[in-house]
Amino acid sequence: MAISKAILLLLVAATVVAARDTVWPSPRQFLPSLRWAQEAAPQGYPVPEEHYFQQRLDHFNDSVTTTWPHRYLVNRDKWDGRGALKNGCPGPILLYTGNEGPIDAFWGITGFVVETLASKLGGLVLFSEQRFYGKSWPLGVGSHSHQYLTTAQVVADHAAVAQHIKSTLPKAQNCPVVAFGGSYGGTLTALIRAQYPDIVVGGLAASSELGYYDEANWESHNVTEFTFEDTVTRTWAESNPKCLDAVDQTLSAIDSAAPDQVVKSFGLCSAKVLGPGPASTFFAYVLEGMPQGDYASAGNPVTTACDLLITTAASSPSKLLDAAATVVKGFYGSPACIPYDVGGPGNTPGDGPGISSSWGFQSCSETLHSFSARGFRRYNFDLANSTALCQSLYPNNPRAVPNLHAITDTFGSPYAMAEGRPTSKGKTVTRLIWSQGTLDPWHGWFQNIATPPSNLDVHHILIEGGAHHEDLRADFTGDKASVVAAREQEAQIIQRWIADASSTG
Repeated sequence: MAISKAILLLLVAATVVAARDTVWPSPRQFLPSLRWAQEAAPQGYPVPEEHYFQQRLDHFNDSVTTTWPHRYLVNRDKWDGRGALKNGCPGPILLYTGNEGPIDAFWGITGFVVETLASKLGGLVLFSEQRFYGKSWPLGVGSHSHQYLTTAQVVADHAAVAQHIKSTLPKAQNCPVVAFGGSYGGTLTALIRAQYPDIVVGGLAASSELGYYDEANWESHNVTEFTFEDTVTRTWAESNPKCLDAVDQTLSAIDSAAPDQVVKSFGLCSAKVLGPGPASTFFAYVLEGMPQGDYASAGNPVTTACDLLITTAASSPSKLLDAAATVVKGFYGSPACIPYDVGGPGNTPGDGPGISSSWGFQSCSETLHSFSARGFRRYNFDLANSTALCQSLYPNNPRAVPNLHAITDTFGSPYAMAEGRPTSKGKTVTRLIWSQGTLDPWHGWFQNIATPPSNLDVHHILIEGGAHHEDLRADFTGDKASVVAAREQEAQIIQRWIADASSTG
């Protein structure tokens, strides 16, 4: 729920310079392939060491003594004393709370931590992989539909990795840990700060979707089932006043074409990939995903796609299907063909239950959002239908029943965390930065948020024109002033937290 950090342009027309095999992933995970992340990293980008830690299978049941090899990445290039603290620590530990994908991919797209902050603060960079992803499989590769794949277990994993580093690495014992994460990783950062404040002294939760799990507080914050999709539509509308008309014409052109023609033009493996309903559902799915990655360093793909559709609609409307195909191929890259994904087109906006990854199972247990759509497509969320789908995908699995309130039941109200109020769990979160980009549909829950008491050191940073956790990406010469300012503010706050923590022990 992140893209490369080099100058990548969306392939939208033959006359536009294209990124090298740019792979735009599913909106559900919104991750680059490892190959892409590695290609995008510029020369001299820090290279991590790969390590494994014998992690507990179950952090909440002492009778379960099973452990498994948990992967984490470390870089100590800048942990050389330049950030020496009063308590004897050589420099802080900068912990990325890994989310739904291989941790290598996140390493390559989180330059603000890996490069900027590590250098500025003299930090040890630590990236902890989420269980059931990458190389971190507690029960064997592919065994993701299990009782041990929960957000609570993942948060505890990351805390344990931080403790492991502090207890085994010479000179690290007194080093303060600051957590970072983007998207679901931002949610994990917020929750690790809430659950383990004795281990993590502060956190930057970038583009966390946490409030979307807190339906009980939606109405008081002007959030509805359509907020996610409405934000998508607004981002496209604001890129160019003529964009929505061009998109509507394109959707009509797709529906007017023969399905076989659409399949061939888009490079799909079969007609099934189009999803249920009209053929344009697939293109609407692509449009939903693109605002998340509307980065300057990626060539502002939403604006570029709009320009192509507007120009084509005005001069050659008969070629709108071809223009749409160009956008689709820019989104997906150059696979032999685009495969079917039950969690994709026609499913819940932001993606719903699926079987192609561990995230599909997480959606079938505790991370599904009750989103509906009324913009580029029509979709009404139906929990009963989603539950039936999950049970068909994971038969005889008692956890394959979406619980829309699992996160709040476990951790308390995200709105309380963001506003500095005690949660139902009796916790008041302190020293936490919530950053959100206004282009990103995942920021939609962050409305009417009350300002927390200043003594709690909880900060809200709304990045006008910012995309999905854009502040975590490496510096780019074309970054908007709002993104640059957000990074500067975040660095100042984090530097103060580290100084305070090292002064007080």
